[in-house]
Amino acid sequence: MKRSLPDIIIFVVIVIFGVIISRISAHNHGVDIQLHDTYYVLSTLSAIVLVVGVLTFIVFSIKGGIERFKSLGSNMGLLVGLVLVSIITYYIIEIKASLQNQAEISDSSNFQLMWGILLLWILAFILLSFRTLKVWKKAY
Repeated sequence: MKRSLPDIIIFVVIVIFGVIISRISAHNHGVDIQLHDTYYVLSTLSAIVLVVGVLTFIVFSIKGGIERFKSLGSNMGLLVGLVLVSIITYYIIEIKASLQNQAEISDSSNFQLMWGILLLWILAFILLSFRTLKVWKKAY
């Protein structure tokens, strides 16, 4: 637990930072996005997930790379970041699909790229899960 304490502190700071940023930018209301002729409203929770997901992924990717993914805490933080980034990627795919349905565009190259990125996040999650289990068994 003592070795994972800095990672827990880092994650809590990222969450607090995400909440502060979303509260400042959204003024306790949703975030409004206008794309072409479509108007999207993101809830405050969605804005927090966007900020926290990306920051968690970036911070724990760097920390995990420096530690060569041998730290249980940084691996767990990166797993959380991968889940959040996967959720963000999925919702981007859904928004693109709804925009293409409205505009009746048949360009599927962007969809294949986005699904490929989502598959990459899922594979990274699976591989990191096995690595984290190996580190966990070695530590305990």
